[in-house]
Amino acid sequence: MEQLLAHCAHAIDTHDATLAQQLLWVLHNIAPPDGDSNQRLTAAFLRALVLRTSRSSSSPCAALAAALSYFNHDSPLTPLSLSPVSLAAFIDLTPWHRFGFSAANAAITDAADSFPVLHLVDLSTTYSMQLPTLIESLAARPECAPFLRVTVASPPESTSPPPTLDMPLEQLGVRLVNFARSRNVSMEFRVVPSTPADGFESLRLHQLVTDPAAEALVINCHMMLHCTPDESAPPPETAQQTAAPIMLSSLRTAAGFIRERVRI
Repeated sequence: MEQLLAHCAHAIDTHDATLAQQLLWVLHNIAPPDGDSNQRLTAAFLRALVLRTSRSSSSPCAALAAALSYFNHDSPLTPLSLSPVSLAAFIDLTPWHRFGFSAANAAITDAADSFPVLHLVDLSTTYSMQLPTLIESLAARPECAPFLRVTVASPPESTSPPPTLDMPLEQLGVRLVNFARSRNVSMEFRVVPSTPADGFESLRLHQLVTDPAAEALVINCHMMLHCTPDESAPPPETAQQTAAPIMLSSLRTAAGFIRERVRI
């Protein structure tokens, strides 16, 4: 089944609709979503292939996705949506999230040292689930915790990797602010509509800090770059594929702007 999936992915990548349909027909019949562990895993990859194809804006991929939709008529591609408690439990069981949170929070608290304000721009894919442990870390500092200002990018749901959150980010922000208050950490939570399709250009990163000498700006991109193509990828066909270079360029521009403001 692994080899069939690899051949199927290659057929989709090369827009070979005939071969892709043949392989998908075989995979659909040998890997039911309610089978054993290997069959369920294969079925999940099969759904992912169809979903990836359906999100492409190129004509061959769109036509292929329409043809392949037959194989998911009994298993609609609905994203998994979790409550904050369930999402936190899911993330707690995921090693790369737990390690990433620990490493990132240590770097963030170090960056905030001696600054009265910590401005965290959260571009991560985990719906601010990293913040409770960060708040705990700031509250545990022997000196007074800095004022925590959080700006969260809110991309369209269609571009958000699963699982998704079953409540608005604004409502989650209210809960996080209350949690921070219970830990004697002052916090402000702001949601800004933005999208990785333009590298979060709409955030205008270089305008987020008003006083670089008093405010530490930290941009948290945990797992986000995994959702965008690499800079070394071939010339893109769609705007979505240019996200990584634009995003990295925005980060570098913001860093240079802040350094210049501090120097002046």
